Amino acid sequence: MSWIDVSVCAAHPKAAVDERALLATMAGAGVARAWLFGAEVATSHDFKAANDRVLDLAARHPDKFVPIGVVNPFEAAVETPRLLARGMKGMKVLTNWGNWISLNNVREFIVPLGRMMCEANLPLIIALEGVAPLTGGSVALPLIVRRACPDLALVLDHCWSPLAWEDYLAFARDYPDVWMTLHGLPQMLLRRVVAELGLDRILLGSWYPETDPDLVYLQVERAAGPGVRLGAVLTANAERALAGRRPAARAAGSKRAGLAS
Repeated sequence: MSWIDVSVCAAHPKAAVDERALLATMAGAGVARAWLFGAEVATSHDFKAANDRVLDLAARHPDKFVPIGVVNPFEAAVETPRLLARGMKGMKVLTNWGNWISLNNVREFIVPLGRMMCEANLPLIIALEGVAPLTGGSVALPLIVRRACPDLALVLDHCWSPLAWEDYLAFARDYPDVWMTLHGLPQMLLRRVVAELGLDRILLGSWYPETDPDLVYLQVERAAGPGVRLGAVLTANAERALAGRRPAARAAGSKRAGLAS
């Protein structure tokens, strides 16, 4: 088993992240590489320190960490080119940072960021919920971005409130070319989510240290059912998203990809 975890915290506002413990946890869970970002900006608001930490860890462990920048939406136009020039491989927006979300702000600041990432052939990741259920979670933000940037590799992340998944699934039905990141969910709901989405558009993110990577992998493995090469599918999906590509078209007549032949 080997797979890519697309949401791992270099630091977190509610839990310490130890570098050695993180590497050991990844090895124990079969995580070959992790998309690393600074979740602590949700409370520290120090975007520079968070991004510097991520780039430092990625430089010391280039075979283990993919650096993902976190940007203040109001400074995205200036800071994103600088962060990409320093080696960031994607950008993430935390919707629970401050009180900035309005339709006008999304159009003025996030849509241009989406266009910038599309031109760079890199993913834009939108974390829809905060560190408590239903803090954020609105699909209005990704809806506006997706309509304005149809060729963007858009990744929806931190979708972990069971109550919000009816909205997420409705959005996913309308826009089957958007990546959906799974975390821990009640097992019956997770089975439904996997069946409706299809494995070809699913990414897996633990948000370690919020959740152990091996736990979320086992949950999705159970939901996918027997005969699925889950690690290979998740790795291929993450590599495709990181290259700025949208989910591959589903095979005709099949809702599930990755079945063993």
